[in-house]
Amino acid sequence: MTPSPDAVISAPAEVAMPAGVLRDGEQIILTVKPSLWYVLICSWRALLLVAVVAGAYAMSWRWSTLPVWPIILPACFAIMFVQLLLGGFRWLGRLYVLTDRRVIRLQRGQFVDVRDCELSRISRVDVVHGRFERFAGLGSLGFVVGDNPYSVPEWICLSRPDEIADEVRKAISRCRR
Repeated sequence: MTPSPDAVISAPAEVAMPAGVLRDGEQIILTVKPSLWYVLICSWRALLLVAVVAGAYAMSWRWSTLPVWPIILPACFAIMFVQLLLGGFRWLGRLYVLTDRRVIRLQRGQFVDVRDCELSRISRVDVVHGRFERFAGLGSLGFVVGDNPYSVPEWICLSRPDEIADEVRKAISRCRR
């Protein structure tokens, strides 16, 4: 598969940042949304579990004298739909921001969760390809702070992770000068 085109690097002016996230004088270098594959990749365990339960009930309904399967299968499909819907809402609210001073992960929902790390503290940026990310042509960025690998939130399910990692590395080198 080719990388998903929906996870493009956007121009910094397109971002509506929540109040108080940016510090005085801090400038946005780039913003990135995860690929839409994020919804499936982050939900695969729950979807697989529900699919196994639905499959088991679908296979055993012939031998059962109780008419349970007309209730169980629609319930399983409803649970799968809700799981995908929740994953979609998580995707909508997730944003990765690189400023001239920090890497930031925003997760908007009922509350705004902001995870960040100063660029000067990051010693290495790794591109990691998970099992399903590799299948979809995606990758994640892991940030190593000192001897504590991935102690800051990683940026997951990115299209073109190598290009984004290069931008982060350039920002880190500019920050250290």
